[in-house]
Order: sequence, then structure tokens, then C-alpha cells
Amino acid sequence: MGMEELQGREYRRTFRADRSSVSSFIEATGDEPSRWPNSAPPSLAAAALFAVAPDFLFDPHVGLFSRVLIHADQAFRWLAPWETDTDYAVTGKVDRVRMRGGAAWVNFSVGVEAHGIRFLDSNSTFVMSDRRPASDVADRDEPGPLERADEIRPVSYPSGGQVPETVRSASRSDLIRYAAASRDFNPLHWDHQTARNAGLPGIVVHGLLMASWMLQTAVAIASPSSARPVRDAKLRFRNPLFPGEAASITGAVGAAPDQVTLELASESGPLVTGTVTLER
Repeated sequence: MGMEELQGREYRRTFRADRSSVSSFIEATGDEPSRWPNSAPPSLAAAALFAVAPDFLFDPHVGLFSRVLIHADQAFRWLAPWETDTDYAVTGKVDRVRMRGGAAWVNFSVGVEAHGIRFLDSNSTFVMSDRRPASDVADRDEPGPLERADEIRPVSYPSGGQVPETVRSASRSDLIRYAAASRDFNPLHWDHQTARNAGLPGIVVHGLLMASWMLQTAVAIASPSSARPVRDAKLRFRNPLFPGEAASITGAVGAAPDQVTLELASESGPLVTGTVTLER
């Protein structure tokens, strides 16, 4: 079976957002627990996505195309506030597969529902290949398991204008904690040799962990009491971040006061760019 033949295939799972798992996710992403006493942060969408995405990514019919896996783009649309102690029905679908230069570009959609209510729509673009990229990048010495850069977290955020700089970082231990909380166990994030085989110098930070940092910034700008502080987000993953490195979040609220444009960058350049629509 070729990758194109997977187009239209669906995968179904149940995702339970109990208070314990939500608390673990908040801790793993470095969010503020007091902000979510009765709900969950919008970034929990990553855990809902990875309740079902591995069924496709490691489907036996995908075969060796799971050898190299890059998460290129991500869009989320939140339709209702997360509810805790709730069982969600998660459906993932392979919407489209395009072959380019031996790589498969896959559009994968996910819908999340409970008791007749649609809570989340998600669209991901994965680039998958059975070939190691041609790369002469040097091997990177992995940092110590707890090593991370100093962080900067502003006390407050204005409702308009420029977004004050935030600095975030993740240790290798943080990546294991996030993998457990989100179910994203792609070995690119914890196994050095797998990362090297994918043409990387070493393990990399989860793209959706970086996205969660950006969403936390958006939430801080949005309505302070809303259980659904953001309505949608469109993100592009441009370059990898390595454990122990600092990443800076900057941006601005646009001409439309409900939209904020954000960029996560390191010394080497942009890592993730995105636009988030706020609930005002």
C-alpha cells in the first residue's frame, strides 16, 4: 500500500481530560495553575491531537515513512471551553496525501466532541519520509538532563500594541515530562540517534510545547476570566529548538484588537510563527 492509499482513512479514540491529567499537562507546559481552576488551557488541544495521531503516524501501512517525521503546520479552532472529568470522542482523518521528492505531505484533521458538543477542530501538516535527509550537520552534545536557560515571564501584558518579551526554555527532563502529559512520544524528542538519523544535530523540543508557550502569551493578553480565551490559532514550525536553549516570544496585537501575531525565536532565527484570535 502506498501512502496515497491512506487518504480518507479515519482513526477513533477516547480522550479523557480528568483533573489529574490536566494538572500534569499544565505543569509540563509551565502554565499558571491558578488560571485554570475549573477548566483547561487551550494548549490541551495537543494532548487531544496525540490521543489519535500516533494511530496514523505509526500505522503499519505507513511503514518506513515514519522514519522521518516533521510537524510543519498546525491550526486549532476552539469551539467550546474545555471541560474536566469528561470523556471526549476524538476522530482523526487523513484528508490528503501529496508525494513530493520522495516525501509524503499529509493533511491530518481531528475533531473532538462530547455529549453532542463540538469542542475542537484541528488541522496538521506532517512531512514524512523513509529516507534520511542529506545533511552534514555536526553532532550536538546533549545538555545535562535538567539544564535549561534562564526564563523571563512578564508580570502583566497590555491589551494592545507590542507584546513584552517572554523567554522560555526546556530541559531534556522537561521534554520527557511533556511527552508523558501530551502522549507525543516521537523519539526525535528523546532519542539522540533517531534525531541524527533524521538529519538533526540532536534531540529537539516538541513543536506543540513551543506552541503552548505562545498560547500562554496569547491567553495573558485575552479576557482574564474566559474559560475559552482564544478562538483559533494558526502556527508554522520553521526551525527546531534544542533543549537547554533560550527561546524568545515577541509580537503585537494587530489593527483588529482580537488578533495577535507572535513569533518564537532563538539566536539562530525564527522557530515558530503564528496568529491567534483572542476572546475579548
